[in-house]
Amino acid sequence: MIYDAVIAVTGERLVVAEGDKSVLDIPFGELRRVQFDIERGRDATLVIVPEHVSNWPRVVSVPIPNLKETALVLARVGEHMNETAAEEQTG
Repeated sequence: MIYDAVIAVTGERLVVAEGDKSVLDIPFGELRRVQFDIERGRDATLVIVPEHVSNWPRVVSVPIPNLKETALVLARVGEHMNETAAEEQTG
């Protein structure tokens, strides 16, 4: 589990960095699933699952004070994932 991670969303990609190192950098079309678990009295857990097995799933611990900003980032991720899926269906 990654405890000191930064999750970034660009126009076309999802990036997870740990310290100075990027541990995941994929386009939204290669993102299979995102799971966000919140439990009373504990840090939340964010699981990012890429489509391809060459990219390992990432498990990120989200401290309680960071829940709101993480939820906002996840809303953008969900929008991008669905935009990409719609483009693939019509394209």
